[in-house]
Amino acid sequence: MADTSLAERPPTGGLSGPALRTAWESLTARSGGKLRARDAARTLGVSEGELVASLVGQRAIRLRTSGAAIIRDVPALGPVMALTRNEHCVHEKIGPYLEVTINGAHALVAGELIDLRIFPSHWRHTFAVVDETTEGPRRSLQIFDADGNFLLQFGSQGNGKGQFERPTDIAISSKDIIYVADWGNHRIQKFRI
Repeated sequence: MADTSLAERPPTGGLSGPALRTAWESLTARSGGKLRARDAARTLGVSEGELVASLVGQRAIRLRTSGAAIIRDVPALGPVMALTRNEHCVHEKIGPYLEVTINGAHALVAGELIDLRIFPSHWRHTFAVVDETTEGPRRSLQIFDADGNFLLQFGSQGNGKGQFERPTDIAISSKDIIYVADWGNHRIQKFRI
């Protein structure tokens, strides 16, 4: 499938934007708040990426960056929860991304707590997402392939270096510098790609 914005291509289930978000919220309410995004996407006949794209402007921000660029700065976040999953398993670890190496089409994170082989050349859609939970807001970066399939999620909340309270915008300069506006911490953070 061509690499187009999830918001620009026709939704697979017939719903998109606010209508999709409303349908998702209704399903979640009927489940007592226990419905996972992947199950909601399946029920609604859309990809999980399309579901998250429906949150843009409400609880999500579309990040415009190449895959490997975002991994280079994850060590600055400190300990994060890294989650990968498919239909058969879920792998969730908490710790820092250490010894990050990027070689062409793959990246390696070789820490004691988080040890990953990542293929950012498949990443096409990245979102900063805020999910409301009973413990308060949970912030994460969520990454999807060109078809909207979930690939990776990581995140950290706070006011330390590389942490975010309420990121509102991101920009990448022509000199490969990422600027993230964080309204919750009243600052703009700068990361080198």
